[in-house]
Amino acid sequence: MEKKNSLYAGVGVATGYAARQFSRKILEKPLKTYTKVLNNHIKYDKDIADCAFNMYEKSSLKDKGIFLLDLNESNIEQVKKELFSKVKPKNGLRIKILELINKILGKNKYTFNDLLKMIANGENACHLKTFSTVLVNKDKLGAVTFHELGHALNHKGRGLGKFLSKIKNPPLDYLVPAILCTGLIKNKKEGKPVNKFDKVTTFIKNNCGILTAGCFIPLIAEEGLASVKGIKLAKKGLDAANLKHLKTVYFGSFSGYILSALLSGFASAIAVWVRDKMVAGCMADSKKEKNQVSESYPKDFKVDNFLRQSFSTFTLNSK
Repeated sequence: MEKKNSLYAGVGVATGYAARQFSRKILEKPLKTYTKVLNNHIKYDKDIADCAFNMYEKSSLKDKGIFLLDLNESNIEQVKKELFSKVKPKNGLRIKILELINKILGKNKYTFNDLLKMIANGENACHLKTFSTVLVNKDKLGAVTFHELGHALNHKGRGLGKFLSKIKNPPLDYLVPAILCTGLIKNKKEGKPVNKFDKVTTFIKNNCGILTAGCFIPLIAEEGLASVKGIKLAKKGLDAANLKHLKTVYFGSFSGYILSALLSGFASAIAVWVRDKMVAGCMADSKKEKNQVSESYPKDFKVDNFLRQSFSTFTLNSK
């Protein structure tokens, strides 16, 4: 019976995980469409991009160790050399090792070189902590420069920004998988938990979706703070119309992170629900089958007594 229960649990885990992956694919489609529309909306804000790069040259950001580079298809190798010239050799080796590990584990769909190509094509922009450098294609996605500089200010600053910059990724890398595994492996129980471990795991299982979405809070907070600092920086050089447009774009981007958190939480909740339904169905079928077997014997028939009597008879006859 225990083997069957383990088998049912395994089937439930596999089904629940498959349900999560499928639901994520379905739910991510509107998010990708939203992001694509947003990127198309900001691609050609040349005035904002020019202002960001001009303000960077005149500001004290360089003195704080923050660098800004315009990355395009023609200077990828040059920028790559410049990036690695800014870090110690051990950090460069660390990047290569992490890239290899991520590739083996399938954690990231692209390597560091692929990331550079994406930025050069205007598909992304980012602040690289290891290099303390903001990379952006000025002509294709330059309007996000202020936001990325906000990330750099968080990383180089003190207080809440520095704290959020450090903790925004670990919950997504470690807690989200742990929460999902607990939700899928833990069996649904009725009644009070028997000990503290059971109490904690039951709580995680019952609130898997909410906890998954909650893991995005540090990321959402850091992204919001980066936009606030970016807008504060932009106020010094942008006119009112462009500043209003920038705020609208950044708010749209910020809401995308909130939407992503809600979709991930919903997908995890679906996974646990499907898993429990699958296991409950298998257990019910097994119980039904067991009842059908027991009903095939007479009502007053007891297998244990029958075996005991048969054994006694066999022993007497052998003597």
